[in-house]
Amino acid sequence: MREIASVISLVLKATRPQNAADGAPSKAKYNVNAEAKSEARERVKALLDRFPVYPELDLGFLKKAFCA
Repeated sequence: MREIASVISLVLKATRPQNAADGAPSKAKYNVNAEAKSEARERVKALLDRFPVYPELDLGFLKKAFCA
């Protein structure tokens, strides 16, 4: 749980609002620092590799059968 919270914190700290047409910070559009985004993806992938959501599923088979 600490790692998940740390990843969320990383992304939130690296998120900045885009400017709206009037120059004010947008409430709907944002930018995330590319380095933070990449690090977050790597850390989440490492977590999912350690703790698969559904370890009993054969993902290779499912990708082949449904994503072909």
